[in-house]
Amino acid sequence: LDLRDGDILCRENEAGHSMYLVESGELSVIKHGKDNAPVEIARLRSGEVAGIMSIVGDETRSATLSASGAVRLWEISHDDFQTLLQRNPGIAQGMLRELSRYLREEIEVVAQLRTRGLAPRAREPRRRRQARRGCQGAGVPQPLPRLLPASGRTQPIAA
Repeated sequence: LDLRDGDILCRENEAGHSMYLVESGELSVIKHGKDNAPVEIARLRSGEVAGIMSIVGDETRSATLSASGAVRLWEISHDDFQTLLQRNPGIAQGMLRELSRYLREEIEVVAQLRTRGLAPRAREPRRRRQARRGCQGAGVPQPLPRLLPASGRTQPIAA
């Protein structure tokens, strides 16, 4: 795919059925913040991937992608991606390493914002709250135990 400056590749909250590999140029990643104002949160450059959350998590697009100048992309459909992963399991391992690196960076950003009082306290994910509520009265100890990787001992998870 070839895009010109300002072309919109996909919009936040649209259904997504493919991901994109940037061959050349830059894509602007835009989220809508307070008052629905657009905020550029990242720039994707050659070799970087966009749209992976839509095809891995089968969810809507998390951001709008707009071309910043001329951009050349490779599109990979959901079905082609699944076939690629089945034939080359090492790709999934590489993706997990990259996602882990990304999460580490984002956690550091949140920690820095919190120390400056700029980030709200984290909320417990809805799925975990629902799962925990579903366990109450079912003989599952509260708080739920967590297995510690090194020792094999358990430690309570704060509710």
